[in-house]
Amino acid sequence: MKHISMLHVFCIGSLTVGWSLGASSEITAETGTLWWLVANVDDDSVFDKHLATIEDSVGDDQTSQFHHLTGATCQAINLQKVITRIKRQAATEDTLVFLFRSQITKPSDSNQIYFSVADDRLISSYQINQWLKGINSIVLLDCFTTDANLDTFYANRQLLGAAAIVSIFGQSLAETPNLNLVSRLASILSGPFDGSPKVDLNDNRQLTLHEVYDALVSDFSHPGIFVPTGDLEIVLMKLPAMIKIWGQPDEVSIFVNGREIGTTELRFTEDLHRLTGDVELRKAGYNLQQLPLNAISTQLGQQNSITYRLEPILVQGQISWPEAGPTKPVVDSVVVEILGTPYQQTLSAVSQYAFNRWDQGLLETDRPYTLVATSNQRYYAEANFVYGGFEPIRVDLKLKQKTWFQIAQTQYDLALYEDAIQAFQNGIEDSLEFPALSRPFTKMLYDSFVKTLNQVDVPATYLATMAELAGRQKLPTVAKAYWRKTLNKAENGSPIHKLAKQKLRAFYLIYYYMIAGVTLTFLLIIGRIICRRKGNKGKIHV
Repeated sequence: MKHISMLHVFCIGSLTVGWSLGASSEITAETGTLWWLVANVDDDSVFDKHLATIEDSVGDDQTSQFHHLTGATCQAINLQKVITRIKRQAATEDTLVFLFRSQITKPSDSNQIYFSVADDRLISSYQINQWLKGINSIVLLDCFTTDANLDTFYANRQLLGAAAIVSIFGQSLAETPNLNLVSRLASILSGPFDGSPKVDLNDNRQLTLHEVYDALVSDFSHPGIFVPTGDLEIVLMKLPAMIKIWGQPDEVSIFVNGREIGTTELRFTEDLHRLTGDVELRKAGYNLQQLPLNAISTQLGQQNSITYRLEPILVQGQISWPEAGPTKPVVDSVVVEILGTPYQQTLSAVSQYAFNRWDQGLLETDRPYTLVATSNQRYYAEANFVYGGFEPIRVDLKLKQKTWFQIAQTQYDLALYEDAIQAFQNGIEDSLEFPALSRPFTKMLYDSFVKTLNQVDVPATYLATMAELAGRQKLPTVAKAYWRKTLNKAENGSPIHKLAKQKLRAFYLIYYYMIAGVTLTFLLIIGRIICRRKGNKGKIHV
């Protein structure tokens, strides 16, 4: 635990030194080429596999900038020659990434770190920095040591290159195949697309040393020394160009040339040069949108960001009036609403409606809705629609004049029960001859009238309505009682008085018919009995 604590303290100091040097650096790797020199003293197939992953991650355009010195070729003179050749070919804004994998040591009588190469020579950190003079450089040390005290390496504050990531193990790299720097770097670069999003934090396709180091130490406990130094904002790798499509809403289907390639938020890197035409964005309940692909950059380190904002489809239509009559009715306004939602519009002096501001929440896709238009209570129109698709929904409504009883039944069907009862009451003010209504609605009206009649004194109209509702509820005794009340309440000779007389007469006729029927049946039975007796007497006489 004491060793880990000392290591963390030194990391903070190293970072401070690194940032200080970075502030005065003139590195412009963001616009230059990245040259790679990979030096590995030992032949290692596992290392070669991981290195191939790293090369694949930077794309085909940059693999020609990779130089390798492995095994016996990894000698001091060859390292110096390759670095010199790269410096001659590189432009001012280019950067050299020097990945050095070997054994290192720190003599007690020296401030320098020494690296072992194939010809058994030792190269000092000072000598490496001399070779790297004149070119922007990043050093990646993937090393091990047999020195007993790893902490001695912290004593050397001399930086390698403009920036570096230093990894030192206290055992051979062959014994830590999945923990060393190269294997970890290969692991974080093998994502769902070139350059895992965990590494390229800002999606700019250029990995800074800071981003790479943070990804390397994530969920990883290094058993030795693992620190960054220098300018951590220097670009270590340029990833292949990427297209990123994102915006509002999410989970939008993306089509290119009629082929679906995924849903947002979407990133892809393959075959960007083949993408032509437009990107089509589709999501049910939103208008289609097409975005051009005319200026796609395929250069390394480039992100092509395509943003969008889809607009919800609107529901619109025309309000029309009955064709009968010389002119349409004079009305103040028409109310249009989508039932079951907070959306309602009042139209005055216009016949077009449009629901296009869904500020209280979008309608649910693939769900049926009912659109209703009303005017002066007596004019009504209704239509159903399913919210969805990619284009505006048009629903035209034609107002028709309905009776109060028709309106009452419609409003009951729409679960507008209080409005249904009120419409029914408006109707009986005009006529007591109301049509057949649904059984549940008739039952609700009956219960409502029973409650009202028990509480207040009502006119004969309500008594007659109650009698009629009771009759339709198959309650003849109740119906007859209310017709008698109606007869007593109504003015003598009035239409309601005459109607009550007629209904009661009908009840009595039915009663008389029932008595006559029973009497006739009784007489027939008695007659048959008498006939049988006479017949039986005749047979005995013979």
